[in-house]
Amino acid sequence: YYLSSLYELLRKELLKQDVIHADETPYRVLDSERAKDYVWTLLSGKHAEKQIVLYNHGSRKGAEAWDFLAGFMINILPKDKAIESDATLVANQGINYCSQMFSLERAWEDLSAEERYEKRQFELKPLLEKFSDWCSKKSISVLPSGKQGTAFKYCMKHMDKFMNALKDS
Repeated sequence: YYLSSLYELLRKELLKQDVIHADETPYRVLDSERAKDYVWTLLSGKHAEKQIVLYNHGSRKGAEAWDFLAGFMINILPKDKAIESDATLVANQGINYCSQMFSLERAWEDLSAEERYEKRQFELKPLLEKFSDWCSKKSISVLPSGKQGTAFKYCMKHMDKFMNALKDS
């Protein structure tokens, strides 16, 4: 309470940084109604000129962290421009690959078995290989236990089965 004005000055300085790291750590409070409380650590980037580390208590949902970082987001995002999250962009890329593959298959419905086989070899195979490479690269840049990590793990585990479409006529 006595240092709140100093904390607010440091917070404003932190929000001016190019990079801010945020992470939560659970801890147990003996006389609390909740089983766990969380402390959020918010700090400047490793190579920042001004090294700042601040703590904020809250829930794991991160409402407090989002409130804390609201000024940062306003500072870095252009005004009047819709911004998609990285997760949304990655998901849309995956959906785009799948849509392209299904679109090809629909276009080939009325072809003979031999023609479909040829089309799969020359059009679907490169797309499947590109999708496989993309999944492999993206899988190392997401949390393995998160939703995207689980989806990429599933894709990589079953890629050989996806490739079986190339054997079908």
